[in-house]
Amino acid sequence: GSALALVVGELEDDRLNFALHTPQGSYGLQVKFSVTSHALRTRQEVCAMMALNMLRRWLNGWDVAAEHGWVNVVEVIRA
Repeated sequence: GSALALVVGELEDDRLNFALHTPQGSYGLQVKFSVTSHALRTRQEVCAMMALNMLRRWLNGWDVAAEHGWVNVVEVIRA
């Protein structure tokens, strides 16, 4: 198995799911775009930034969930 895995799910109803699996446990994050008028490329870049930020926050020992302007955290799951 892998020591770390970071997954970005499919965009559905302006919601997006992220998953981070670590040796200490797994984390799930669902976010919702509060503004949907941004171009697809902008949304893709924000999604990549959010996924990497989730990993960065875990590496620093912080809570993995953080809101980003027009992207709101809907749910956080820790397993």
